[in-house]
Amino acid sequence: MTEKDVQIRQLKLDDLSEQARIQLLVIQQLARKQNMSFLFHKDIKPLLKERLSELEMQLLQNIAVDFSRDLHVVNNQNIAPLFEERMMPFSIHLEKTRGLIPYDLNGPALLPEDAFYALCEVIEQSNQVLSAIIPGLTIKINIITKQMMDNGEQGIRFEFLSQRGERELPLRTESEGILKIISILSVLIAVYNNPNACVVIDELDSGVFEYLLGELLTVIDEGGKGQLIFTSHNLRVLEVLAIKNLWFTTTNEHHRYMQLKGIKEVNNARDVYLRAIQLGGQDEEIYKETNTFKIKRAFRKAGVQHD
Repeated sequence: MTEKDVQIRQLKLDDLSEQARIQLLVIQQLARKQNMSFLFHKDIKPLLKERLSELEMQLLQNIAVDFSRDLHVVNNQNIAPLFEERMMPFSIHLEKTRGLIPYDLNGPALLPEDAFYALCEVIEQSNQVLSAIIPGLTIKINIITKQMMDNGEQGIRFEFLSQRGERELPLRTESEGILKIISILSVLIAVYNNPNACVVIDELDSGVFEYLLGELLTVIDEGGKGQLIFTSHNLRVLEVLAIKNLWFTTTNEHHRYMQLKGIKEVNNARDVYLRAIQLGGQDEEIYKETNTFKIKRAFRKAGVQHD
């Protein structure tokens, strides 16, 4: 698919029947308006089935169903409520449950029974790893009562407690970095153990202590079976991951990502990156140069004008 044409095998849009052509154009417009996939749109399957082999259809099915089932995307829209509204989104990867379940940090939460028991399973799974990441910390589930929800379903009102030795406090008292780790721990466990898991996390380093971030990435890099794709601003990442696994943003909006050149395995990627910022030498500019003298002068000028 291009901006102006859709092609199935060697058949361009003009070569298809009028009915097929109209169907494709309608699906294409719908996909754009709804921000959905064109290739995996449910209405396109009949058209593809007529023109693709059984093996090709099976490959599409594998991507649309099997790969999708093990794909988790944790973006800022998922994490922002944790920092703004104190709503903690648990990313879940269990054998029979995948997806996102929100937990209200402001007070006792109320969830349907099935969602509550799925979270209980996540907590049981996470506790096995959590105390190794943050020594002494486990999560305890405090069930308050069962009650009917507004939609008529049976619900459970409960709260999570952070437990360190004999001391128990509401989970909301933990730092945002710890809460973030807890919220994504289930999918990180999946990356480590499931070769089909693909987890995408935006700003993985946000709020996380940088040394702990490095330890987690080292463990996953050395023993993980799945694939972890993430963005980060923390240069600690450059010290623990192989340079072949690192892509860098550039200032060129037409060539936004690149890998650094002229690096050997023995090089410290952090040093090379900082040198590239200061001296250049790469195919693209990776940082708009700043001048400390100009910054100082700007601060001083702003202070004088508004003093």
